[in-house]
Amino acid sequence: MDAAHVHSARRVRDADHPNHPSPSGRASRANHAGWVAPGALDAFAASLPARLGATISGVHGCVTWLRGDEALFGSIELAEPAMPAHGAQTISARPLPIEIATIEAYDALFGCLEAYGYPYLARVWNFVPDIIGEQDGHERYRLFNSARQAAFAAARRVVTGDVPAATGIGLDERTLRIHFIATRVRPMPIENPRQVSAFHYPVQYGPKSPTFARAVVVPFRSGPVLLVSGTASIVGHETVHRGDVVAQTRETLENLRAVVAEANRRIGGAAFSLAALAKRIYIRNASDFDAVRGVVDGCAGEEDAPRHAVRADICRPDLLVEIEASGDGRTVAAGS
Repeated sequence: MDAAHVHSARRVRDADHPNHPSPSGRASRANHAGWVAPGALDAFAASLPARLGATISGVHGCVTWLRGDEALFGSIELAEPAMPAHGAQTISARPLPIEIATIEAYDALFGCLEAYGYPYLARVWNFVPDIIGEQDGHERYRLFNSARQAAFAAARRVVTGDVPAATGIGLDERTLRIHFIATRVRPMPIENPRQVSAFHYPVQYGPKSPTFARAVVVPFRSGPVLLVSGTASIVGHETVHRGDVVAQTRETLENLRAVVAEANRRIGGAAFSLAALAKRIYIRNASDFDAVRGVVDGCAGEEDAPRHAVRADICRPDLLVEIEASGDGRTVAAGS
């Protein structure tokens, strides 16, 4: 493949314009608190390396990583090749640039997990250039989904059920950026009873379904952590409240509540609170920031955690807002 690698120990200045120094290419003690800077992810997720004592950093191919006993935190940045290549079996007759970059990135990701002994991919953030644009007559997000699923299959990973939480958001540039968390303990995937699981979406959303769970709970030694995927105004598998950003935001919060409730039901011994989860809000139109913030602020509770909003393209043209969240849960005694 002719995809250009951009190797680095990456620190993100902001969500849309990352800038990273070049790596040494060797494992070393990390001199920063996390694998991304504040603002690149929600505040809790960005703080996890420090919380879990991940202090060793290094590079494995195009993956830059930070790791500790329980988890590995990685970043990948790949420019799409200028011309299609041949060889992969994906959505199109010949693999297109976004497919090539996606397959190369996920091949590298899984190779890194195998090399360092972190078998479970728990959480992924996919920042996909021009996510709802087209390439050779195909929607780019559908091409990405096809290539991602092909990479999972090539790594002998399941593509339904026991899959990671994930976000897929659009960028206004031609560089695919992926951040991820891998663990040595198996995460518990969580689905939303209000929604069809993304990996079971009907073919109208593309020939290959998205490979992600609505959330995962990771049972770290210090306590369980809930990592909620990018969540939007979808009921069943359909977008609802088209054109109404306020109603979409309210529906998104209802979906988040449902995911949190399902996580609490599944894990039993911990209690997560939506108000206590850090949130990152993606908003399609800059003119909608105040309206979205007004709805989210109106639902804030006494425990309300950090949250911030950024402008971004959502993976469906009719979705106006998406929210992801993460946080830890307090342990509760049996029968309480």
